Amino acid sequence: MGDRQLPQYHQNNLSPPKIDKQSLQAIFRELQSAIRHAVELLQNNVSLPDDPKEYGSIYSGTAGVALAFMRLHYQAKSLVMDDDPPMPDFGALTRERVLPTGPPVRLDTKRFSPLGTRKFGAVYVRSLEKCFFKRKNAEVHLRANDVGDIAAVEMHASRDAEIPPIYRYPDEPESPGEEVLYGRAGLLWALLNLQAHPFDNGNQYSFRWVFAHTKSLIDAIIINGKISRTKTWVEKHGEEGPLPLTWMREDGRCNLGAIHGVCGTLTILLQCSEWDLEPDEKSSHYPIIADTITELCKICISNNGHLPTSLPVRPSKRASPLVQICHGVPGLLLLLATAKNFSYIAKYEQPEWNEALRLGTERVWEEGLLSKGGGVCHGHAGNAWPFLLLHVVHGYSKKGLEQTPKPEAESSTQIGGHVTRSAGRKKASAEEDSPGDSYLSKALAMLLYARKTQPFSDSAEARRNFRIPDRPYSLFEGLAGTVCAWADACVVIRMRLRKMELAEELGRPLTQEDMKTDETWEQHSARLLGIVGFGGMGLTGGL
Repeated sequence: MGDRQLPQYHQNNLSPPKIDKQSLQAIFRELQSAIRHAVELLQNNVSLPDDPKEYGSIYSGTAGVALAFMRLHYQAKSLVMDDDPPMPDFGALTRERVLPTGPPVRLDTKRFSPLGTRKFGAVYVRSLEKCFFKRKNAEVHLRANDVGDIAAVEMHASRDAEIPPIYRYPDEPESPGEEVLYGRAGLLWALLNLQAHPFDNGNQYSFRWVFAHTKSLIDAIIINGKISRTKTWVEKHGEEGPLPLTWMREDGRCNLGAIHGVCGTLTILLQCSEWDLEPDEKSSHYPIIADTITELCKICISNNGHLPTSLPVRPSKRASPLVQICHGVPGLLLLLATAKNFSYIAKYEQPEWNEALRLGTERVWEEGLLSKGGGVCHGHAGNAWPFLLLHVVHGYSKKGLEQTPKPEAESSTQIGGHVTRSAGRKKASAEEDSPGDSYLSKALAMLLYARKTQPFSDSAEARRNFRIPDRPYSLFEGLAGTVCAWADACVVIRMRLRKMELAEELGRPLTQEDMKTDETWEQHSARLLGIVGFGGMGLTGGL
């Protein structure tokens, strides 16, 4: 069936599951089974290409599948329970898909992020593989060529930092601006995660200027957002830019979504809490970032929970605006989850944040089952993932713990055709539980539904209702990203189950201190990686 015959999204008739012990255990088994099957599909369909030039980027190529296996390796202990058979050897699966050298293509010095660039992406994944699979207690050592390539990208990003992206010579390629997929925001996130690892003295010496320039990247992103608003936008449109930080592209527009726009760039900036800056330097950026979030929320509210692709708004023949993380309101939900997770920015919160969150959640739940499939960039996984992060923010903050309901009673839910029950008095629905559980319930319903999409499913229903992605096994468009979302959901379920166990053991409402001092909960919490390419929970050393 051709794409034009498919609707933009399918009507959401899903019933959010109850958040109780039996239900969560059943869902965990369903997702665990899906992960095993997805890994088998990836293993059989993605390998190192015969021609290294075909290795591709993290976004769409073999590099992204290697990164997915790396993430699964990091989370493996939270993906099994009790006497479950072990997960596949994710270390071996990773190494089989890491390009040992090269690839033999030129380094793109006008594209800074490893996510969307072929050579830098391969170098970055190879470097992370060294970090993830080093000997216990050993220091990381990267080859000189790889260190040099990373330093070269950072040098070009810093060298051009004082020139607004709109200004370039006619024969130069278009600048990607400050976005995550190609721009400085993606580079910043990559460098901060690399910096989290213990390099040996030789690498530390080689990287000294690279890591020292982190602040200049942050400043460049902020400064360009200010200049673009007050100068380049005025020159193009005759008035100041619509946002306090308006990152304008050469087509005269400011993209708003996560992959290509403001929401993603701000999400990265918010997680730079480990900047090697003085407190007054850090705090100087917070007000303008918070003001930009507030203006984005006002735009969302004025559009009844939708977020336009860009400003000025693009004309469209679609019946409804896009609801996908790259260009729609899921990117704003990711940004708000990240903002609410860090106290240093949450103190600037305005009433519009919660109103946009409410309306945006409604739109994603109503219009988020896209016919494009189950992927991250424009699919079910990307739309559901911010709900997982919102659950964590609301469920484990001081405020969220105060709202946690007392243990109640018997309930039943249907998971994968099986009805499970819990003992006790009748329990309220997930919608009537804490806000965190409501988000978790929606996320799990959507992620379970993603199993109906291609290439995970080859059923007649899958072929009828969902298109096959252009790169069906890739990290951002295909199955590799979906399996990463399923794994993050399994980690969150383990956190939630442990929270239930602690409440039963202590026989009283939990506090933040109870969670932070519980070794089991902390181990699961440390394995929560967040959305590929964005995080959302802070630095983990991954991507």
